[in-house]
Amino acid sequence: MGVYKLIPHSDVPTGCKVLCGKWVLLLKCDENGKPVQHKAHFVIKGFEQVFGQDYSDTTLPTAHMESICLLLNIAAAKDWNIQQIDVKTMFLCSLLPADEAQYLEQPEPFVEPGKEDWVWCLQRGLYGMKQSGHIWNKTMHKAMLGWGFARLHADLCVYYRVTLLGTVLSTVHVDDFLIVSSSPEVSCSFKEELRSLWDNI
Repeated sequence: MGVYKLIPHSDVPTGCKVLCGKWVLLLKCDENGKPVQHKAHFVIKGFEQVFGQDYSDTTLPTAHMESICLLLNIAAAKDWNIQQIDVKTMFLCSLLPADEAQYLEQPEPFVEPGKEDWVWCLQRGLYGMKQSGHIWNKTMHKAMLGWGFARLHADLCVYYRVTLLGTVLSTVHVDDFLIVSSSPEVSCSFKEELRSLWDNI
């Protein structure tokens, strides 16, 4: 996936901070409180980042609740198909801009033997980074426009497309897509487009 390149510490540009990260361990339980899944996330300590040096934008628009309700009302009134998709590990789906390269200490237990003092030069966003949500949204928006979608001016997280196959409307809330379409085939076609870029759906 090309998340990082391992480089000598001496190759880190002057003035660039080498960030630290930490493991977040979670235990998912079912409705009865019974443990069902152990989860481990590695997150960057984004509070160490410096504005103007490590990142410039953090904007991440999210869908208005009114927009979500409106799409569900349209689906109910027209008896349209409703589906939901979650893009897992979404931040790994977007490349960092060249001028916002981030450097990270190697996390345990992934330290390269013989290169313990080397660092990761990150090429993709990670959880905890200030700009991760922003670059994911830019990546997603570019893909949606490439597939022929238009975006509402009233809500930057509502997209629509009308083709001979049918109509599809979608709200995007961070990494969750609510899909409302005139037929199941239209939804499936859109889902295949999503999977063509992000197979972790």
